Parts: sequence; structure tokens; C-alpha cells
Amino acid sequence: MKAKPRARWWIVSTHVLTTGLAMPFVATAIGLFLVAVLGLRGMAALMLILGVQAIGYIGGTYYSLSYLKKKVISNDWARCTVPAIICFVAFAVLGLLLNGLQLLGSIPALLGVVVFYGVIIAAFAKITADGFRALQSQVQPPQVA
Repeated sequence: MKAKPRARWWIVSTHVLTTGLAMPFVATAIGLFLVAVLGLRGMAALMLILGVQAIGYIGGTYYSLSYLKKKVISNDWARCTVPAIICFVAFAVLGLLLNGLQLLGSIPALLGVVVFYGVIIAAFAKITADGFRALQSQVQPPQVA
């Protein structure tokens, strides 16, 4: 598929759905499978799942930027940064709530998950801002009407 001009909403939604929903969902499924295969429980299971989720979130962000670079033509990359971060934070809070509800009995584990999501949000914001800035500075092919 050739690169096409896309609207800001399309770029933001594609990036956020990939990084904040699809890739973490796949990573969580893989993490749960590994926990079951390895027979892990408690904190060890939580740590493995969060580690695999981190790979899903961060890897998904880089994957999405790579995909967008190949498939999208836009002169509006920089203006996609803030909406993408805001939408991602909403998905991250949803993930925090889903993980947090399972950990209500363990304050240390709950605090660990809160820190985890803080780090994931900061990583997403940094990687996305740098990625969109790089895409904005690259020469875009002319848009043909």
C-alpha cells in the first residue's frame, strides 16, 4: 500500500489504538500464557505480566510510528502529539483501573502498578513527541489532489 495523505484524527486514532489498546492486549495475552505455562503466582506473575505489557506498550509505540512513516503523508505531524498523548493517557488509566482492581488487597502491588503506568505514559509521550517531530521534519512527498 502506497503512502496516502491522512487527516490528523486518523493519525492520532491509528497511533493510539495500536499503542494503547491492540499491542498491550496482545502482550497481556502473551503474559498470561507465560504465567500459566510457568506456573507463576502472586508478585512473580504480576512482574512478568507487567514486563511483557511494557514491551507491548513501548514496542507498539515504535511499531506504530514506523507504520505511519511508511503509510501516511502529512504536514500536520507536530499537531498530532498532544491529542495522541491525551488519548493514550485515557487508555492507560483504563489499563491501570483494570490491573488495579485485581490488586486492591495489596497496597505495594497497587503502588507498583501506578508507578508502572506513570513510566509507560512518560515513555509514550517522549517516544511519540520525538517520533512525530522527526516525521514533521522529514521531507513529505507532494500531495496530489
